[in-house]
Amino acid sequence: MISFSSWNGVKMHGHQSLMTGVMKDRWNFDGFLVGDWNGHGQVVGCTATDCPQSVIAGLDMYMAPDSWKNLYRTTLAHAQNGTLPMARLDDAVRRVLRVKVRAGLFESRKPSSRPYGGRFELLGSKEHRAVAREAVRESLVLLKNAGGLLPLKAGGRILVAGDGADNLTKQTGGWTLSWQGTGTKRSDFPNAQSIWEGIDEAVKAAGGTATLSVDGRYACKPDVAIVVFGEDPYAEFRATVPTSAMMTSKTWLCCVRSKRRACQRLRCSCRGAPCGSIPSEHVGCVRCRLAAGIRRRRRGGHLVRQGRFPR
Repeated sequence: MISFSSWNGVKMHGHQSLMTGVMKDRWNFDGFLVGDWNGHGQVVGCTATDCPQSVIAGLDMYMAPDSWKNLYRTTLAHAQNGTLPMARLDDAVRRVLRVKVRAGLFESRKPSSRPYGGRFELLGSKEHRAVAREAVRESLVLLKNAGGLLPLKAGGRILVAGDGADNLTKQTGGWTLSWQGTGTKRSDFPNAQSIWEGIDEAVKAAGGTATLSVDGRYACKPDVAIVVFGEDPYAEFRATVPTSAMMTSKTWLCCVRSKRRACQRLRCSCRGAPCGSIPSEHVGCVRCRLAAGIRRRRRGGHLVRQGRFPR
């Protein structure tokens, strides 16, 4: 897929020396190059509905989700009047067909006639959930474990704080029920389990007590405080932020409160991309840091296993 970016001032969707010269001629790439969402419209002299320049430069397939009808008409006209060389069009079609043949699309039966076609009851099965749990479990990254705080005993008193603890919108992120992952509510995820719900379930099963407090306040001193935070959901564009520090001072009040009262702290970050996320003035109040980079709705058994937290 060709990006929206530019190289030496030339938009990638119209960059012939890279798409054709480098990708196809030098690297012998024999697949096809597809554009991004109306990206061809950013090429100089083009619009979303009229851009022979991209195909001439080496693009094999436009991505035109809402402009395809008029784009088809102008592309046909350019082919008929010779603006688009027939050899370039033949090459583009050949590349698309080559990939389809390699994928076996012409020999395969239609999806509805395949062995599992229409078996929607299999979605979310125990087997699927087991794979999801394994993926989340293996994606956890332990960044700090001062004093051997982990593994925790689930049978103790555990405070769970932070605005990401019981927030499935943050937990699932973008490209889920909506493009950017926004506008969702708890009822939109009927079979999901938040990080807090998973911790609470495991702690109770081990005979301990877990308390949810977003801002970190508590009446009974806990043995350990788990602060869960993360990025607001996004699919693309919105991930660009002016600073590497994701957390506000308000978010870290729960950590500071825990520090003042001398309980141990574990920080869990749910995020879509690596970034510096702890303000320097708060680094010392965190004894353990755990990054959960993968976004999934099901967490039970990932943060707590067999009555103990992971090492």
